[in-house]
Amino acid sequence: MLFNLIIGVLAGYATRYIETPLGAMLTGKYEMSKPDLRVLTFVLLLLAASILISIGGRDGMPFVLLVGGGIGIFFQYLLSIGKDQYAVQKTKMDERKASAGGSQPVEPRVTPAAKKPAAKKAPVSKKKP
Repeated sequence: MLFNLIIGVLAGYATRYIETPLGAMLTGKYEMSKPDLRVLTFVLLLLAASILISIGGRDGMPFVLLVGGGIGIFFQYLLSIGKDQYAVQKTKMDERKASAGGSQPVEPRVTPAAKKPAAKKAPVSKKKP
């Protein structure tokens, strides 16, 4: 399963680099818009990835391969979102530290509830006939 995910991510990430050479090959024969060419490249690379998985003797899981391909093709977008969220969280933590007078926020102390002693088991009486 992890092999399928990794191969899918690589296929999705390579789409933007394979798109230009593939477009140059098809320019003389077919006219395609840029989004259509990107989809064609993505589909061809996922097909190649599924062939590679079958050659590797692994169990092909198409859903995992597609999820990996989606992560790969939107990698730059997801990375920028992650960096933005990190910056927002870091700013919030800096604001909290500044409002606390430069000290670290203190976690509230919670005392654990006292455990009740275990119930004593009554001895089992055997009936005599």
